[in-house]
Amino acid sequence: SFGCRVTGGPSSSSSSDDNTSYYKPSMSRDELAAYTFDHETNSGTSKVDAVVVGLDDDFSYRKLCIANVLLQMYPDALLVSTNEDAYDLVGSDARHLPGNGSLVKAIEHSSQRDAINVGKPSKILAELLREEHGFDPSRTLMVGDRLDTDVKFGKDSGFTSALVLTGCTTAEKLVRVDVGSEDEPLPHIIFPHSGMMGLVLSNDE
Repeated sequence: SFGCRVTGGPSSSSSSDDNTSYYKPSMSRDELAAYTFDHETNSGTSKVDAVVVGLDDDFSYRKLCIANVLLQMYPDALLVSTNEDAYDLVGSDARHLPGNGSLVKAIEHSSQRDAINVGKPSKILAELLREEHGFDPSRTLMVGDRLDTDVKFGKDSGFTSALVLTGCTTAEKLVRVDVGSEDEPLPHIIFPHSGMMGLVLSNDE
């Protein structure tokens, strides 16, 4: 692995007397401009082949700068996103908290690079699943709670798509999208909750 020193928030082992950038929860632009990346690993000099963006609750301007500079230093490195969800539902009142897609867009904009999405609805993921498991897409049911990721993934991959209304997509949202769109297609099947799937499948047998 690359082993960059500055990867997270303040370390639990940091002290008030420690002024090194290793433990700083944030860094000024001047400090970031002067920061020296660690390129040495146990096997010698390391090369960055990819910058992978996954959901990070501690995402910061510092991390954005580090990702951006790494992509500048290694122009052949891939920018990869694990998913591009716009938001996640959190809490009993279903609050919309920014998802990984928000972080991806920030890095894409600053680096002027387009990320390769390997999460739903990526065709790369669909091809990998078919190669690994050899299933028949026409006999595959894709179940999820989002139109723009789960249902689109199913439709783009030739699966039957099923939507459960206990997550991000609500009945009200379905009314608003009307006949659907390329980015938010309608599913083949709609379940009020996942428990209904067992009843329907049992009756079909």
